[in-house]
Amino acid sequence: MAWSGDKIGAAQEGKQEVEVPAFGDFKVASVDSHPEENRVDIYFSDPLEEDQDFNGLVTISNTDNAFRFAAEGQVLRVYLPTLCRGSKR
Repeated sequence: MAWSGDKIGAAQEGKQEVEVPAFGDFKVASVDSHPEENRVDIYFSDPLEEDQDFNGLVTISNTDNAFRFAAEGQVLRVYLPTLCRGSKR
């Protein structure tokens, strides 16, 4: 993907490679952490079922994996019970 602000008089331009998964290829698209809210957002290629039981499907090293979940479209918000710092898998 490439963009340029020339048409609106802006000096910004750039380019970024974006992977677009094939139709029906359900996968994790990206992950964002929000330490100020003890939350991790996992973005998927397809929408999630909001009433699905996500327990056991998400694990984070050095935690008890007792999370609270909220599915909103293609985003799974994972709320951690305690502050989690550093790099985790």
